[in-house]
Amino acid sequence: MLSEQLIDELKGAIEQQLSKLALNSKEFLTFSECSQYTDMSPNFLRQQIQEGLPSYKVGGRRTFFKRKEVDDWVTKNRVVFGGNNE
Repeated sequence: MLSEQLIDELKGAIEQQLSKLALNSKEFLTFSECSQYTDMSPNFLRQQIQEGLPSYKVGGRRTFFKRKEVDDWVTKNRVVFGGNNE
């Protein structure tokens, strides 16, 4: 029989995966969701906004991101390792 701790860990893992699936279906992401979606810390995400990551301010406070634009931005900033690029 499974221990309570293992059951709790499994529930947490399932909830995390369901949350990721939900993010993939949204057109707009909140700041927190974008941080989770990109696996960027909030501070690093703020820095990337200043460096050109497309974002939208609503009401002067809340920041939103269009998921497709985030995907495009990540793809555009691809780094090739190996050869002369190291």
